[in-house]
Amino acid sequence: MVSVNTVAGDDILNNAEQAVAQIISGQVSGASPGDTVTVKLGTHVLTGIVLADGSWNVALDPAVTRTLDRGANTIFVTVTDAAGNTGAASRAITLVGVSPLITINTVSGDDIISGAEKGAPLTLTGSTQQAETGQTVTVTLAGQSFTTTVQADGSWSLTVPAAAMGNLPDGAVAITASVTDLSGNTGNTSRTITVDSQAPALSIDPLTADNIINAAESGQDLPITGTTDAQPGQTVTVTLNGQTYQGVVQSDGTWSVTVPAANVAHWLTARYGHRQRERCRR
Repeated sequence: MVSVNTVAGDDILNNAEQAVAQIISGQVSGASPGDTVTVKLGTHVLTGIVLADGSWNVALDPAVTRTLDRGANTIFVTVTDAAGNTGAASRAITLVGVSPLITINTVSGDDIISGAEKGAPLTLTGSTQQAETGQTVTVTLAGQSFTTTVQADGSWSLTVPAAAMGNLPDGAVAITASVTDLSGNTGNTSRTITVDSQAPALSIDPLTADNIINAAESGQDLPITGTTDAQPGQTVTVTLNGQTYQGVVQSDGTWSVTVPAANVAHWLTARYGHRQRERCRR
């Protein structure tokens, strides 16, 4: 007669229990010390012997546990004596546990990679839950893979080299990240960023019908307008004789500012960000 003892205290193996060796044990009656004990679990076969007190045990290595399906699994045990007689028993165990969680933090503050940022190293960061310290985090960015490890606080970070950043195409780019815990459970996530490395086009409309500010016009408020292909809501900065004025790009791509008459002067420069485009002189 063969028996199989409770495994891991309750026949349920959680993430932590799956990450360490477990002992499968039991008792045999009518067998002799040294008789062979064969334990089958999934596709794996483990062997032991009957001890002097009739007990037996084998170690279930985490490498074996990682190959088992989540949920119900059955342990099959047979004992064979010297004459070839066998006794058998079985016990059901359950593997439970959720996959680790992993996140990717906002990239570059706004999930947008500008032309300047595309030419420089980029730090990617995130966090994990239920993944052990030291586990590998794999990050893929536009087909390029990078790895790092989980820190003690669950965080992770890595730096994408400038050369790899230069390979990014403009437009939407997906970042994926994955981590696998010691039990073999894998968590995945993704984040989409926008690569916008082209400086926006910017134009200034004629200031007046003839693009000349005469004496009468210089004594009035001066509306300055133009168009751009920058995203709506972006800021356009106009500099006139050392004074700056700001407008906002509208949904149709237009922008406008009004310069008080007292500030109308000789030089006018309109710019978006650091890119100067047109100049008009009175």
